[in-house]
Amino acid sequence: MGRNIAKTNPKPILIPRCKTGINNLDDALSGGFPTRSMILLGGGPGSGKTILGMTFLANGAEMFGERGMYVSFLESKGTMYAEMKQIGIDLQKLENQKKFFYEEVMSVSGAAMGGVLGKIISTITKNKIKRVVFDSITAVAQAFDQEYQARQVLNTVISKVVRNLGATTLVISERLSQSPSDSHYEEFVADGVVGLKAGPPRELEIRKMRGTRLLNRTFTCTIDKGYMVLKTVITRPVHPKAWEPIPFTEQRASTGIKDMDMALGGGAPNGLYVVFEVDSSVSTEELHLVTDGTVMNFLSQGHGVLYLPPSGSGAKDLVDHIRPYLKPDDLKILRVPEYSSPDNDTESNPIPEYVAIMKVSGSENDSGLGFFDKTLSELKRLTNNKTVLRVISYDVLENKYTKLFNEIGLAIATTKSTGDITIGIARPSLSILPKLIDTVDHHFKISKFNGTLTIQGIKPETPLLAFRCDISKGFPEARLTAIA
Repeated sequence: MGRNIAKTNPKPILIPRCKTGINNLDDALSGGFPTRSMILLGGGPGSGKTILGMTFLANGAEMFGERGMYVSFLESKGTMYAEMKQIGIDLQKLENQKKFFYEEVMSVSGAAMGGVLGKIISTITKNKIKRVVFDSITAVAQAFDQEYQARQVLNTVISKVVRNLGATTLVISERLSQSPSDSHYEEFVADGVVGLKAGPPRELEIRKMRGTRLLNRTFTCTIDKGYMVLKTVITRPVHPKAWEPIPFTEQRASTGIKDMDMALGGGAPNGLYVVFEVDSSVSTEELHLVTDGTVMNFLSQGHGVLYLPPSGSGAKDLVDHIRPYLKPDDLKILRVPEYSSPDNDTESNPIPEYVAIMKVSGSENDSGLGFFDKTLSELKRLTNNKTVLRVISYDVLENKYTKLFNEIGLAIATTKSTGDITIGIARPSLSILPKLIDTVDHHFKISKFNGTLTIQGIKPETPLLAFRCDISKGFPEARLTAIA
């Protein structure tokens, strides 16, 4: 007679992690690199290998109290310290605190390699070093006559001895295979393989990682202030607070995004007509991150806003995004055009004050582009002739107006003459886009790479910038980071 055996669900084995201190990278790695592992870090010149290695060591010392060591076969100590200080990593300070050790190994032969590595192992043991970076295995290989000798160094000394001493080790390589079929030896023996690309934009690819479930493998990165893995995550504060206005000057209006103001030379100049070319991969929610700050900055300071949202969005969608951070009276100078048939405009179906109805049929002022001029004049009257912001999504208009390009030309002239600010939103499918961007003085391209929302000035030219959503002040604030 058989026995009933109780079924149990074994608990998952948690692998200890060595945090990099780079938030989005640690998230992707389930908390960090596996402790006591050997990670191969590969990429071409200028891809950020050295900076990632140094960021790993500096964060370990400053954030987690773990001593680190950098073994360089390529760069002198003085040069390295000077280069790292330029991006905010003070290696001399960490060395003075005995949190960081630098081993400079220049022009060593294969015969002398054993003594060099013995000294390195002694330093690791004596100082209880927990993080090591070898730069690079390619330089080590060049010290030997035969490739198998370099493999012995990698496998015996680095992979086994250093790991047994308790150190998590990054080994830098100038080469990585292009496909699994031509993988190099060091890729097989490593616990993890991370590939870097110089770009633009810069990219990091996690090719393999022992004991780690990888939901995302490729990320956009920057080395602007140490190595950063970028990702645009849009969140909303649990406890909303009022928007903090960024004041206008006599000649310029703040966009509500401090970094964007800098890209525009101190804010949007009066009379600015700018086109945002928005890639098809960018969602309406992500587009809100780009424009909502500007809308709130105008409304909160008594400046009117005329906002024609993109297809698939409407007045309620916009107001739901911005209402929690504004005073009720601020919405009295917002107008969001929506199309409606005359018979839908009834007393039983009240229309919010911020909705401006554009009739499907009727006079030119009700159904044509003259409607925008009429609404603009109303906002000017309500705000004592203050600068008005217009945000116009061309995709809504293209199917309705055959002479859209001519009308936009008139709108550009009107914007300049009144001193107002116009943001035109264009998707790549807009047929008149090539002619349009030739016409305007300011053209920005908004794209998305590996989950990171980016913006770059085409006219005038600016660096590639990545968006992030900051809610630390109680309202969603767009911040920009240079992708260097």
